[in-house]
Amino acid sequence: MYSGIVTPVVNIRPHPNADRLSLGTAAGHQVVVSKSVEGGTVGVFFPCDGRLSSACLSNNNLYRHPELNNDKEVKSGFFDDNGRVRAQKFRGAISEGFWTELSVLSWTGADLSSMKTGDAVQKVNGHVVCEKYYTPATMRAMTKNGKASKKAPPKESFPTFREHFGVQKLRHVISNIPAGAELYFTEKCHGTSGRTGCLPVKKRTGLISRLLSKFFPPAPKYKHVSGTRRTVLDSERAIDAGFYSGKTFRVDIHKQIESAGLHMGETVYYEVVGFDEKGGRIMGAHGITDKALKKRYGRRMVYSYGCDPSLNPYKVLVYRITYTMLDGAVVEAPWHQVVNRCMSIGLSPVPELASPVIYEGDAEALTDTCERLSRGDSSLDSGHIKEGVVVRAQYPGLDAHYKYKSFHFCELEGIAKNNDEYVDPEEVS
Repeated sequence: MYSGIVTPVVNIRPHPNADRLSLGTAAGHQVVVSKSVEGGTVGVFFPCDGRLSSACLSNNNLYRHPELNNDKEVKSGFFDDNGRVRAQKFRGAISEGFWTELSVLSWTGADLSSMKTGDAVQKVNGHVVCEKYYTPATMRAMTKNGKASKKAPPKESFPTFREHFGVQKLRHVISNIPAGAELYFTEKCHGTSGRTGCLPVKKRTGLISRLLSKFFPPAPKYKHVSGTRRTVLDSERAIDAGFYSGKTFRVDIHKQIESAGLHMGETVYYEVVGFDEKGGRIMGAHGITDKALKKRYGRRMVYSYGCDPSLNPYKVLVYRITYTMLDGAVVEAPWHQVVNRCMSIGLSPVPELASPVIYEGDAEALTDTCERLSRGDSSLDSGHIKEGVVVRAQYPGLDAHYKYKSFHFCELEGIAKNNDEYVDPEEVS
């Protein structure tokens, strides 16, 4: 769920090209703030990929168009009508979101003195402050897919076929990583999510069969099943009826993993990158406006990951494997086991970007490492940038994934969403 976060702005420093602005750091992100802001001031940071509510914008006179603000006589803000928070540059300086003082929440009537660093800000005192942003076309597609999924209930279900958990942003929860944790750094790849498991199947039965099963429970029957990020595909054909409707690459991947053979209770989570079987891009290209990026990569960023649309159109990159017990408990496979298991079933793990390290508790050093690793070409293809970095932290009682997106990817993604007709494949698949 998208939310802002209560955090001080620190490391205030001069803006290189604007006398009335400064640069600061909020929740590990570089932000552009007013020259009057002092270091250590507690406020709210809103990361990119979200939007502020119309009530928040109008009550704080943040809309670019003054007629949308409550006080039309004061200087208006810089937010467009959709209220989007974007990764962008102000006078040449990077801003990875929007930081502002706590008074931005005064309109909610909440006791702001009770708020503390680390608090999530999404709904305050019953008022929506911010939410994730979807283009109008993405919203229509999500609604259409949601309605379609309710029309025909499946004849069989897989109760233990779990979706991949939401990966938290590293910079927001970095304090949760204990010193002594083993950290693995892998490339965050820009593709469409997939999952395949060998799991107990539950068939729709009549009343008599259900009653008999209570007294004479049948032995569980296991079957291979595949799905997208949110949906379960037809277990017989693994056909995608969503965003990639009519395409067969998921069918082929399902058959490949099924033939390799998963263990009972095993589920493999992966990204599919490159092109579909017809040569179409799995993830859309991004138009480039940045001069330096355009010089390096051309006018459009195509995320091919070394795939050839006519020969080897896509790659399956595994980032997680789990084992589900009969009682429903889920056991995470440690990273070295994921790598070894991929070799045995003919798949590839997501590429590692650095050697694993033992975390010493230095959050700033970890953030700097991720920033360095997120820059530049994908490790699989010099023709495009990385989406970012995933940090996997392993410690007794903890096996967690955290994401760190590169600024340039966030900027390009934000530009793509300027088009109301842009459909985000990952949100609707």
